Amino acid sequence: MRPASIIQFERLYLASLAVVIIQSVAAYFVVREAFDRMPAGADMPPGMGGMFSGIMIGSFLVGLLFSVGIPLLLWWLAARKRTEVAKWLLLAISVLSVLAWFGSLVMLLVMPGEVAQDLAGFAGLQAGLVAIDGVSEALGVAALVFLFRRDATEWFRTATPNVNADVFR
Repeated sequence: MRPASIIQFERLYLASLAVVIIQSVAAYFVVREAFDRMPAGADMPPGMGGMFSGIMIGSFLVGLLFSVGIPLLLWWLAARKRTEVAKWLLLAISVLSVLAWFGSLVMLLVMPGEVAQDLAGFAGLQAGLVAIDGVSEALGVAALVFLFRRDATEWFRTATPNVNADVFR
């Protein structure tokens, strides 16, 4: 039976991934709106709009695969398969992700006023995306706290390997 800390980790981590999906979809529409606002002759040859739209959708799907698929795999390995390496990989990815979020926050706060005006109103949208990302990061960090509690640590250590010793005889 899985300990309460692992169950709480799962709930918070999956909520964090749901917020990542929401942020990714919102970011896609922000970028799409930015390109829709471009003037017709803005350094884009005729007929490239449809191809560029396909590239945007492909990029969005690949980004979603990496930003949700890999953490989902690590969640499954940690919470369902008791793989302690996955726990440490989740921690490392979370640390890097929080540092990236702080970088985004700093860039947003120090962005010159004329750049914000050139974005034609997208600075507010960018602030919203950074705020949504902050919620996701907070949920992820809270989830990882549960992953390192005593009952979860003991649960990982008592995992039985899936390999039968008779295989090597």
